Amino acid sequence: MCYERNMEKILVPVVAGEKNIWAVIHGLQLARRVQGTVTILEIDVSGEQEQASARIPPINRNIIHQRWREQAEQKEVSYEYVQVKGSFCREIRRFCYRNSHSTLILEMSVNGKKTTPEAMLKMARTLQTEKICKVELLMNS
Repeated sequence: MCYERNMEKILVPVVAGEKNIWAVIHGLQLARRVQGTVTILEIDVSGEQEQASARIPPINRNIIHQRWREQAEQKEVSYEYVQVKGSFCREIRRFCYRNSHSTLILEMSVNGKKTTPEAMLKMARTLQTEKICKVELLMNS
């Protein structure tokens, strides 16, 4: 009889256009240690109400995606890349409820997320309390 090992699935949400890839690197390192996979969830938090002239032009996403791919190849980890648009916390919750991930890597920096640390902590507690996934908090100094 063959038993299939339950593979560790790690979710790393990032804000679209963010140059900081610390959370992604941490997720890739964790996946390598536990022989798991990583899902990079890129969330576009730009609001519909913003005036077009007030929007900051997005950085070249292909360059950022290339950096993530290089890191994944260096760490010898499989990963998937998903893009969504909406509220940072709401999109993470929605993705976690629809997809089975064992660990969420959440960077506590609010830069570009248009949310508060309190809202992120509340979401993290809810996901853990409801046993949706474990949450690892990364503090950005």
